[in-house]
Amino acid sequence: MIVVQIIPAGCISPHNLFKLEYTTIPNSLRGKKAEGEVQSTMSSFKCRNIGKKCRFEVEADTDSQVLEAALQHVEKAHEKGPIPRETVEQIKKAIKK
Repeated sequence: MIVVQIIPAGCISPHNLFKLEYTTIPNSLRGKKAEGEVQSTMSSFKCRNIGKKCRFEVEADTDSQVLEAALQHVEKAHEKGPIPRETVEQIKKAIKK
């Protein structure tokens, strides 16, 4: 499961149209678990944690899912070409459990 919350204030760009590819989950439903479901540790990433003035956040079951969603966001919202290796490393270090 991947949960993405996009708040475009400060991150407005024609490239933000990709947000339609994601299912946005309201905060009121975040963290809720189905009956009998065990709460797992989710990985998360916040764009502002790598120095961007952006309110993009993503949570997913694994670091690789978070990294994939974060890279898609950074590529479409912040970079005009390939993502620099340094940025990829910053994203990896900013992923939290």
